[in-house]
Amino acid sequence: MKRNINFTLIILMLSWCCISCHGNNKNTYTDNDKNSIQTGDLLFVELPYTYCLNEHSADSILLKQLTGREDINYIHVAILEKDENDSIWVIDATLAKGVDRHPYSQFLEAFTLNDGSYPNMKIMRLKNAENAAKYVENAKQFCGTAYDCSFLIDNDSLYCSELVYR
Repeated sequence: MKRNINFTLIILMLSWCCISCHGNNKNTYTDNDKNSIQTGDLLFVELPYTYCLNEHSADSILLKQLTGREDINYIHVAILEKDENDSIWVIDATLAKGVDRHPYSQFLEAFTLNDGSYPNMKIMRLKNAENAAKYVENAKQFCGTAYDCSFLIDNDSLYCSELVYR
């Protein structure tokens, strides 16, 4: 239960610190969307509503209690970086790679669902984004860190929202 509370509280804190950059959830982002993406934006991934959590699971109950919403089903958060060539990079923590920086196309491959579709994704921007580039550089320093399967905030490994928090 402590694991669920840590994860949920960090996700909620991140969403309170952000404003929406795009009004609608999308499944992928095209070259046209690259113009609106900025370094330091956060990419929230949620399962399609048809993949909803068991309504009696601890995660689902806790999210409903803390947010008053039943439609939030976030499963991952990543940090976006836009380089000088307008290429989009993703910095995130996953079980497969730990903390890693990789092209957006590899991120999509890793999150392809069994039916070949992608989960819903929402890009959010920090309310005060003036230090976003510094935050991204800080996140890169964690590359190579192991994934935190225990979901504890006080050890030497990181899970996705803990990376963003740090």
